[in-house]
Amino acid sequence: MSVKSSGSADEFEKLSSDEWWYKIDKDLKGKPREILNRNLVEDLITEPFYHFDQDSANNKLFEYQERDQIFLDGEAWLLGQKFFIAEGNEKDVSELISESIGGDCNLIELSFENEFEYSLISKVLDNFKGKLILSSNNSSSLLRAYDFLCAKLNNEIILDPDYLSAIAKGDFKTFLSSKTFHDSIIALNSNFLIRKGGNEIHEGIYILSLLNLLIESSLELNIRPKYLLRLNTGSNFFLQIAKFRVIRKLASIILKEWGIDSIPIIEAQSTEWNKSVYDRFTNILRLSSESFAAISGGVDILNISGFEKALDIENAFTFRNARNISHLLKHESHLDKVNDQAAGSYYVEKLSADYSEKVWEGFQEIESKGGLIKYNSDFSVEKILAEVKTNVESQFGNKRIKMVGTNSYPNPLDELTKENIQNRTKERLAYKFEKLRASVDLRNLERQRKRPKVLLLKLGNSEMRFARAGFSTNFLECAGLEIDESDKIDNRLTNFDITVICSGDDEYMESGTSWAEEIKTVKPKIKLILAGNPENKKDLEKAGVDFFIHIKAPLENTLVEILKSLGIE
Repeated sequence: MSVKSSGSADEFEKLSSDEWWYKIDKDLKGKPREILNRNLVEDLITEPFYHFDQDSANNKLFEYQERDQIFLDGEAWLLGQKFFIAEGNEKDVSELISESIGGDCNLIELSFENEFEYSLISKVLDNFKGKLILSSNNSSSLLRAYDFLCAKLNNEIILDPDYLSAIAKGDFKTFLSSKTFHDSIIALNSNFLIRKGGNEIHEGIYILSLLNLLIESSLELNIRPKYLLRLNTGSNFFLQIAKFRVIRKLASIILKEWGIDSIPIIEAQSTEWNKSVYDRFTNILRLSSESFAAISGGVDILNISGFEKALDIENAFTFRNARNISHLLKHESHLDKVNDQAAGSYYVEKLSADYSEKVWEGFQEIESKGGLIKYNSDFSVEKILAEVKTNVESQFGNKRIKMVGTNSYPNPLDELTKENIQNRTKERLAYKFEKLRASVDLRNLERQRKRPKVLLLKLGNSEMRFARAGFSTNFLECAGLEIDESDKIDNRLTNFDITVICSGDDEYMESGTSWAEEIKTVKPKIKLILAGNPENKKDLEKAGVDFFIHIKAPLENTLVEILKSLGIE
């Protein structure tokens, strides 16, 4: 590639996409180009690169979407935090709210199920100039709290009820006809969808279908509120950017088709679905990258939860840490200075177009069947989510979906307390898998017994034994097992519950059975694992090998069987 003297990026010789493909094809050495494609979700396929001379790259669908500047009140985005209120914790919550307000939080969400001491909460909000969201699955409690707080406060209050519950009970329009909703902002929340295993496409389809239903019902009741679409953050950085851009665009189209001159308000709220309880500080990284993606997608509200929420731990430190993510992105990264930061990126533009097409197609399918109420009359949404959740949990257990600190690169020094184990929130991707390590932690705590100890025997081939020892460590530490190493078979084995032979396939063919027999002679009841998937598995099993671990072995199921053989369930 030639470069001219000025040093400007524009002076670099431009290569066509065909020239890039020529280079790539040489590296592929005859393999099909399609192996470089990536299926993000639901056959949403991305290619290895996008180029200015490709039609797919030039499909710029999205112009900058105007935002509700009156709602934003001069801010690039509103910083929100969510507080769970239950009878008896009002005082503690009030103190946390006070600290959040002092930390430049300009939106407070109060979430509750039943009645609480409204006066304590209203007192701390008395001088708060920001906005409030009230969210509850209990519609009567929600309306009573709204009436009380409206009488005491001057804040704009947004309601986030459980619409699906109201639909199921058949009193959806009765609930919506409450005077509370007149000339206000109505929130639509997709949180339950993600908690049940739904993905970004399900989320987009559902939120648009619910929006269409609410608009239709509101107009019948002569109600003209604004609409707040409460979406969830997620792990796929660029897909999240595309999602927030697309939902604003499509929601604007739906509002316009109904003749409503209103700009949709978009919120990004943290979800517990992709958070872990082990190596919990990795959640800070997840929250940070998710917030970055949300801001790049142009959200109006950034509602960040604490990094220990999956352990049901909420305190001044975790709330402050969450606020600081927003402050860092605004005051140090200066993301508030640019609108639609991803505009012009061939990859994001194409991804936005493809995501938009899939979501709109799903939305139209639901509408063709009579809308969300009729579509969900046989609980279709729940059935789809149950199937999807089973599938993604299986992928997680087989490590096709990875989470650092849980099913990949676990921290061996991390240990949960008994209270941590009992308080883990359940509606998370990692919950089922975490039970493996939690069962080892609990056994250690309750019986005051040491963790099962594993000895990695690095024998024979120097290159393969080190590689397979590293693989075995990563594999077995996911269950919280204690790892040690040796390069010889001797009486040390008597101090261990499990031993793993780590070598090459050639050595397994030549010496594997004799190694296994020697190990079983030293300690007959030791659980023997072999790292690899050699051709002579049957001979090795006869010699005493109990388990084989390798890249194709199902991680979760294999660990379940290993722990079960030790009496841990």
